[in-house]
Amino acid sequence: MILAAGMAFSLPVQAAVHGMAPTLLWPYAAASATALAGLACWQAWRLRQQLRHRLLPAHALSEQDAGQALRGAALTGWTWRRQSDRLQFAPQYQDVLGDKSARLEHALTDWLAEVHRDDRARLSLTFRQHLDGQAHGTFTCEFRLRHSDGHWRWLLARGAVLARASDGAATQASGIVCDISERKQDEQSRMRSMLEAAPEAMLVADVEGKVHYANQIGARCFGYPLAELTGMSLEQLVPESTANHSVSDPQARHSLPGRVMMARRRDGTHFPAKVSLSPLRMAGQVFSIVSLRDMTQRQRAEEALHASSERYRLIVQTAAEGIWMTDADGKTTFVNPKMAHMLGYTVQEMLGRPLLDFMDRDSQLLMQRRLASHGSFASQPDQVDFRFFRKDLSSLWGLLSSTSIQSDNGEPGGTLAMITDITERRQASIALSNSSQRMASVFGAVTNGLVVQDSHGHILESNAAAERMLAASPAGNSLWQAIHEDGSAFDQRSHPVHITLSTGVAMRDVLMGVQQPDGSLSWLSVNTEAIRDEYGKVGMVVASLTDITYHKRSESALRELNEHLEERVAQRTEQLDQAKQVAEEASLAKGQFLANMSHEIRTPMNGVIGMAYLALKTDLEPRQRDYLEKIRFAGEHLLGIIDDILDISKIEAGKLEIERVNFSFDHVVQTLMTVVAPRAAGKNLELLFEIDPQLPAVLVGDPLRLGQVLINYANNAIKFSEQGSITVKVRKVVADAKHCLVRFEVCDHGIGLSQDEMSKLFQSFQQADTSTTREYGGTGLGLAICKQLAQLMGGDVGVDSRPGAGSTFWFTANLGISDQAAPAMLDSMAQTAAAMRASADAALVLRTLKHARILLVEDNTFNQQVALELLEEAGASVCLANNGEEALDLLRQTQFDCVLMDVQMPLMDGLQATRHIRADPQLAHLRVLAMTATATSEDRVRCLEAGMDDFISKPIQPAMMYQTIASWLPARETPPPPARSRAAPAFKTTLAGDPQVIDLSILAKLLGYNPEKVRKFAFKFLQTTQDGFGDIDAALARGDVHQVRELGHRIKSSARTVGALGLAELCHNLETLAPGEPADEAERAQRIVARLWPLLELITEQIMNNTSFANDD
Repeated sequence: MILAAGMAFSLPVQAAVHGMAPTLLWPYAAASATALAGLACWQAWRLRQQLRHRLLPAHALSEQDAGQALRGAALTGWTWRRQSDRLQFAPQYQDVLGDKSARLEHALTDWLAEVHRDDRARLSLTFRQHLDGQAHGTFTCEFRLRHSDGHWRWLLARGAVLARASDGAATQASGIVCDISERKQDEQSRMRSMLEAAPEAMLVADVEGKVHYANQIGARCFGYPLAELTGMSLEQLVPESTANHSVSDPQARHSLPGRVMMARRRDGTHFPAKVSLSPLRMAGQVFSIVSLRDMTQRQRAEEALHASSERYRLIVQTAAEGIWMTDADGKTTFVNPKMAHMLGYTVQEMLGRPLLDFMDRDSQLLMQRRLASHGSFASQPDQVDFRFFRKDLSSLWGLLSSTSIQSDNGEPGGTLAMITDITERRQASIALSNSSQRMASVFGAVTNGLVVQDSHGHILESNAAAERMLAASPAGNSLWQAIHEDGSAFDQRSHPVHITLSTGVAMRDVLMGVQQPDGSLSWLSVNTEAIRDEYGKVGMVVASLTDITYHKRSESALRELNEHLEERVAQRTEQLDQAKQVAEEASLAKGQFLANMSHEIRTPMNGVIGMAYLALKTDLEPRQRDYLEKIRFAGEHLLGIIDDILDISKIEAGKLEIERVNFSFDHVVQTLMTVVAPRAAGKNLELLFEIDPQLPAVLVGDPLRLGQVLINYANNAIKFSEQGSITVKVRKVVADAKHCLVRFEVCDHGIGLSQDEMSKLFQSFQQADTSTTREYGGTGLGLAICKQLAQLMGGDVGVDSRPGAGSTFWFTANLGISDQAAPAMLDSMAQTAAAMRASADAALVLRTLKHARILLVEDNTFNQQVALELLEEAGASVCLANNGEEALDLLRQTQFDCVLMDVQMPLMDGLQATRHIRADPQLAHLRVLAMTATATSEDRVRCLEAGMDDFISKPIQPAMMYQTIASWLPARETPPPPARSRAAPAFKTTLAGDPQVIDLSILAKLLGYNPEKVRKFAFKFLQTTQDGFGDIDAALARGDVHQVRELGHRIKSSARTVGALGLAELCHNLETLAPGEPADEAERAQRIVARLWPLLELITEQIMNNTSFANDD
């Protein structure tokens, strides 16, 4: 039977091979389908026999043998019970699915859900019909399940109802399921072979019209890939094949005689096709075999044949060209109306006349030659221009295309000619030729390169200039090669000709570098313009090339020069900015350094000047008094230098402000005389004044700074003069109602200056000669300050001098003119002078200070001592506090008339303490005067903002201190406190020692060799130093290195004063300890502190051994 089936399947193939007619294919197709059905039945019968043998009683085969047999046959048994509505499969079900973990028990609906969606409804219907009693007997159904390998496997289910209830519904059913995938594949392969053997499109569709099989011809016919065509519906492909079938007769949809219908391709187009349908039952299903033949070509041929005669007739009658037919003798047999109209005749007038009668002589000869050659070139018509004569004898130029007409016997039977009127075109061609000649002359004469390129970029024409510019471009290259300014090459997309060709946009001034034959580079400015045809499309492009190499090189040179210039300017600007920044940082650092140095110098200077002042009040020998006077003079001179340094630093930092107050110049002159007259008299120099009488009585400006410059000039004149006079001249240069420019001159008869020496003046730290400093002294700051002050006052400075002939130093100042009357101004000045005299009266000041209760807040031991003794000497009652916290405690316990407050102190500084005083209602009225070695205006402002009332600079000038304190003391009537008794000195110090330990002679010199004071100061130093070291240890214990630095600074000053220079050096190291990580800082500080205590023990021993005691009670 298998052999028979194979034979049945091979018949269609043989029929196709031998070219059997399509109508003879259907018996074979039917036979093949019958064979397929028989094969399916035979397979089912064989499986049923196998099942029966495997269900024999237990005594025939053991249960194990039965299981092995089922597995070998790739089938399994199943049982269904109504009570649970569940399917129970034999273990071989797992082998069928290839999944050892597959479940053997399923709810029927769940199991059906696993079936392939195309088979699910059919299998479910089969089951339900037999289980519900609608069908009886054995049922069979093919379906697909998913195998563990991911593919769908074809299975065959057979079964029967074993028991039914009284209502006919099944209560139990059983059967088998076997794998028939190989058989299905074999069937599908045979079906595909049969369909591919067919000479026309073949489809196999199921009862729903879904295509299951198709051949390649069918796929090409519908325009689908074969895989995509499978699965589509007939209704999509041939809508009419299912349109007229009755729903009640489903078999009718599988049978359809050959009919022409409209089929639909994949692209949506339709084509006529002859469609036939035949039924085929296979594996229990009914299919339709669909054959389809494309009738498009045949239908088109019929339609074309039907329309050709009409079309040709219309073409001839309505043709835009003339059509002319002649017989073998050359006589006219047919002309169309167009031809007759072109020559001005009617059709009837032209029939029967020879064609040559209508031509000129040259055209006749040419036509005769053509007619003679038609026998050998009949199939090669060509076109030639001929000249015809119209009926009115005017000329008509026609383009004639002719071909020979063959008779039935193959001989020439005449000529068919088509003639196009080209009279206007010929005239235009002549005009164009003339124009082209003129254009060619211009084209070659212009100096710019001109290139004409077609729509493909090919060069059609170029003039000599363009050929010279593009001489190095490769021959045949449509777009010449070039580079951009940056050196990158022009590609096709960026080439201006291509851009204009593709977009029609004209390009302007495109810079292109073109290589020349000698290797040099020429720069061209390229402009392009599109030439459009009659349809608006770009047909050609004209490119204009201008050689700008010379201009480009000039521009490049200029650009390079500018770039270098800009680079140099930028570099210089950057250098200047850096220099400015460095200068500003240096100026700032210098200002800060000067302020710090001022504080550091003023602190010991306070001790030097103060101690000298106190010593001068004691009983002294003449030599000792001379020494102390010189010490005080040197200290005060040094203080003046410090003030100059501060002035120059403030001026350079821009922080010195010029006042604008009303003043009389007479007051400036009086001050000047008071200061410099004694010095001039000391050198027997005459001091003269020449004041311009036109000078306004009351001016507006800064009299203090004017006097400062004049005093500096006058002091210099006195310093460098040995004889003659010093003349101060003042005159008005120019003035208006509100302002005047005043020139001040100081003339002397001194040593004079050379031109080179004058160029060095008015600069900081500069003098005319280094020998000047050695001979006359000075820092070189005075004139620099004068210059800065004059410029701040809107003026300038200068000097006129000759060596040996004296010098004239001058400066100008722009001063205001006050509208205040001179008498009022003089009265004000007189009142001010009277007040100053009253406050300066020593007796009044001392009476005010006597019995005054003053709180001295100072952390430095020696500054305490200087201020304490000065105030006690004036009769004041003084109480000491070491810092702001101690001062606040004392103020809350005792009443004081005034507080002298140092600014920089540990624990709580003077500013913070003053703020606490002002915040306390009970203390807010108290007068607080600042005492500090920092003498800048910023520090004064900070003190006043903190609430202090006035400012006393260190080193202390006793008279100034007395006067300042007295001016702020309140009026009081309290009885004076008992006088403090002083014990007479009863010991003598022995001066000796190593400065690295302590040299007490330094302290003794400072205290005027007063034994009591030396002993007092030495022991006070030991006490404060021990306390300070204890504070350092405590700060180190809590990791406060910042506090350690401050304590080192405080102890350093005291150590230097007493002569403990080694200790001072260690404290300086603590103060300047380099910052770093906290642990590292603390470790380095600890190493320094470890050396302090042993050194303090040596200092204590030295003080004890070199100081003798007596009457220490």
